[in-house]
Amino acid sequence: NHILQSHHMDTIVVRQIESRDVSQAAKVWVDGLQQTIDLAPPEKRDEYAKYFKASVEKECSEGERVGPNGKGLLSFYNNQNQDCCMFVAVQNDVVLGLVGVKRGMHYSEFPNDEESEDYSLFSIWKLSVASSERRLGIGEKLMNAAEKWVKHQEGSKKIRLYTGNPVAAKFYTSSKLGFTEIEKTDHYGIYEKEIR
Repeated sequence: NHILQSHHMDTIVVRQIESRDVSQAAKVWVDGLQQTIDLAPPEKRDEYAKYFKASVEKECSEGERVGPNGKGLLSFYNNQNQDCCMFVAVQNDVVLGLVGVKRGMHYSEFPNDEESEDYSLFSIWKLSVASSERRLGIGEKLMNAAEKWVKHQEGSKKIRLYTGNPVAAKFYTSSKLGFTEIEKTDHYGIYEKEIR
């Protein structure tokens, strides 16, 4: 099985998102939210489900960052704006995972004051791996691509992210990725990593 897994990983390519990827990438992201709902404490599952349903409806609407059939992923993340990027993990034209990365912590605005903390801070968005492909190292490959991209951005010092998914939190804080939990609330944690 290990040999099979390693052969499987050799054929996976991580690259910037292209127009042919967007509808599959959007579906992987939407499907991935279900894991966070499933892992929520039982008393909070309904609340999480409502929250993510509303988020998906908003994000997948015209002009938003995911947009109808994912077309917003391309226009937001891979337009001429050099302050953000989206990567996909693809095998035989099938999108297995995605991750977005951008300058600043705001979901859609970009800082332009080079003196501000937000300018040197980059954030991770929409990391998701197809449920059938989890635990094979795809998330790690995607995060490595995002981190490498950040290292090449002017003034980059840190990457920060939010997650309410306990499995994702363990993944981010694992020795492979090396994020540190800097804050914990009832609904999510904030994780950070210095860029060297």
